[in-house]
Amino acid sequence: MGPRDPLRGWHAARPAARPHRPADPLPLARRFAAAQARGALNPDLDPRLLVVSLIGLTMLPYAAAPLWRGIFANPQIGDETLVTHTLALLERGMEA
Repeated sequence: MGPRDPLRGWHAARPAARPHRPADPLPLARRFAAAQARGALNPDLDPRLLVVSLIGLTMLPYAAAPLWRGIFANPQIGDETLVTHTLALLERGMEA
């Protein structure tokens, strides 16, 4: 990105070398920042936190399934329902 890169310097806070690192979120955050610069993404979102939010939105329901399925007494909620729900949140948020 150019001199107006909103994430410039962010990489400096990361350790120089991280062996066995499964994924680097920086390229994705930069893509989100570029989309914001083009006006294609909500300007109120922080690109770095958007990466974290998307990981939480997609991974947490699976990781916590035994807990929430017990709380809501509904073990029948499956993958298709989770995917439909997640996509609806991403596409339309909580609008009526």
